[in-house]
Amino acid sequence: MAFLQLLAQFFCVQKAHPLTKRLWIFVSTLVLLHLTGAATRAQTLTITFTASAGAIAIGGAGTSSISVNFGNVQAFGGSAPSGVTKSISATGWTLDTSFDVLVTKTGLSSSSYTLKAQLQSADFTDTWKLAGVRLSSASSASLNLLGSYGAKTPYAFALTIPFDASAATISNTVNFLAVAN
Repeated sequence: MAFLQLLAQFFCVQKAHPLTKRLWIFVSTLVLLHLTGAATRAQTLTITFTASAGAIAIGGAGTSSISVNFGNVQAFGGSAPSGVTKSISATGWTLDTSFDVLVTKTGLSSSSYTLKAQLQSADFTDTWKLAGVRLSSASSASLNLLGSYGAKTPYAFALTIPFDASAATISNTVNFLAVAN
């Protein structure tokens, strides 16, 4: 019996000015494998990140480690980078983009996987969402319970910054966990 899980880290750093934010996203992957019993063949689960069609350009596309540079973005005035949507509400502003996740397997009889995500550190100011699901550091959030191997799946990323937030650097990690079903 094999238990295979994949942990990817999604880093987001934002340098703040009262109304201007500079935002980068970095993604890296770590594969953890725990086998019990005799292993007769290699068993792997891999994750690859790519830019979704019409989304912001990413560095390292096609690998398990990507970076995204949002440049200087401000709530009022200016524009969002190509592939990013900026929206304003009564209480804050949101940056939206997406990226694709491709999970592949070798030597596993599993027909699907579960993908979860969790913030590494609590963020009591900003709201982080993936696929419309709010992320927290308290527990992992299920993004996909029946992911299909070999199929690129787009995941919407949204970061909402309230207007009453003090200017500060925002930094966090989103841990991804893919588990063979």
